[in-house]
Amino acid sequence: MNQKTIKSLLKIVFIVIFLPAFLIWYIWKKTEWSKRNKWIATAGIAVVFLLAISSDDKVETKTKNEAVVLPQAQTSQQQPEVEKQNTPEPVDPKVAEAEQTTIQVKEEVFKVASVVDGDTIKLENGQVVRYIGIDTPETVHPSKPVQCFGKEASTKNKEMVLGKEVRLVKDVSETDKYGRILRYVYVGDNLINDYLVRNGYASSYSYPPDVKFQDQFKQAEAEARTNKRGLWADGACDTETVQTTPAPTTISAPVVPKSSISASPGSFACNCSKACAQMSSCAEAQYQLDVCGCTKRDADKDGVACDSDCQ
Repeated sequence: MNQKTIKSLLKIVFIVIFLPAFLIWYIWKKTEWSKRNKWIATAGIAVVFLLAISSDDKVETKTKNEAVVLPQAQTSQQQPEVEKQNTPEPVDPKVAEAEQTTIQVKEEVFKVASVVDGDTIKLENGQVVRYIGIDTPETVHPSKPVQCFGKEASTKNKEMVLGKEVRLVKDVSETDKYGRILRYVYVGDNLINDYLVRNGYASSYSYPPDVKFQDQFKQAEAEARTNKRGLWADGACDTETVQTTPAPTTISAPVVPKSSISASPGSFACNCSKACAQMSSCAEAQYQLDVCGCTKRDADKDGVACDSDCQ
């Protein structure tokens, strides 16, 4: 029992027992009143003390109730302030528009103007995009033969992206050594890089440091191999590869004026003023470099003409 409880008990004992008992004793022993008056006084004392006890209980109960109600009242007074803090502030329309514009710029959405091969495309703005993390069989390389399933991969890539808006997502590198931008390419929610590997049109190929989805592409290739899809199908690559028009590497430029060389069936005419975009094919670009000596077509001196279009 705490000190406060002890004091309350002593108070009750004093008021209820000792004080009334003392008064009653005093009336009966020390006064000369008649018995009738003594009884009346005794009854009056009892009534007064009972009323005092009852009044004290009511005061104590009221005090306790106020102590309970007070925090609730304070809580109700504080509630509007809390609600005010949780109410979102109005957003400036100009700020919201600027944020939306920033998001759209980061997404890099462009329209595909042409498809170079299974893993390379050209955008309407002239940029060439090389798909990250995959490699499809060659079809347009001037010094390599058309590889097994290369035409099928190129055809499927055209089917998936040509003339469509694609969303380009960067990994780490901006471009490769040929100046092609490196991206993951999406049409809607479909990641084209993954689709080509998963369906047997491409192999998973790691190009560090751009390896964000490499584990996913490896799993996609394993799935394609297991299910014998595309180039992994039985007998898909049993036939010999088809060789493109060979690119001479030892023939020097002819002594006769270049303007006098005419095109015979299946060959090309020398014209060093033609830009890469004006070439009818990568074979013609390589002819201009190797046969005609048009070195401007090989800016990085790697022996491959028009790198951005023919790698």
